[in-house]
Amino acid sequence: MYNMYVLKLHKSLPEGRVDFQFKILGMDDVQAISEFSRERTAGYEAKAIARLQDDACYRGLAFMEGETGRIVYLCWIAFKPIRVSEIKRTLAFNQHTVYFFDDFTLLEYRSQGLHSAMMIRRINYCLQHHKSKAMILIETFNRYPIKTAWKVGFRWERTFISYRYGAFSRGV
Repeated sequence: MYNMYVLKLHKSLPEGRVDFQFKILGMDDVQAISEFSRERTAGYEAKAIARLQDDACYRGLAFMEGETGRIVYLCWIAFKPIRVSEIKRTLAFNQHTVYFFDDFTLLEYRSQGLHSAMMIRRINYCLQHHKSKAMILIETFNRYPIKTAWKVGFRWERTFISYRYGAFSRGV
């Protein structure tokens, strides 16, 4: 089961201090993504590079170690409709809406507040690009991301229940 949370974007949020460099990824970061991909599932590197190449649809944001340039946290924003395999459907939305997805922190950097800090940076980035609504899909019992989403103002909109041959949803 997954829950969809929605946030109406109207004001920027104060960015907390983190000990990592914030970066909007581009094609010059392919090597860093290759190294980061070793911690992810098979096939992640190819997906990530394809997303970088389609910068009209996707934007990758990362926290990197300053000295080494190593990605320690990576997440994505979709600006156009996207197929979401977890709920077996395509999320369609207008030009003023974005979808936050695929957040991942390397194991040794967890519990350092990176997810909260990046959530705020993503919101502020979207406001700078004239977006008015953000959506995020979170597993129903994944309490830390849900807590972070609530803290910055996301509210539950619907629940998706997936089963072997499809999915259905209930919501507001």
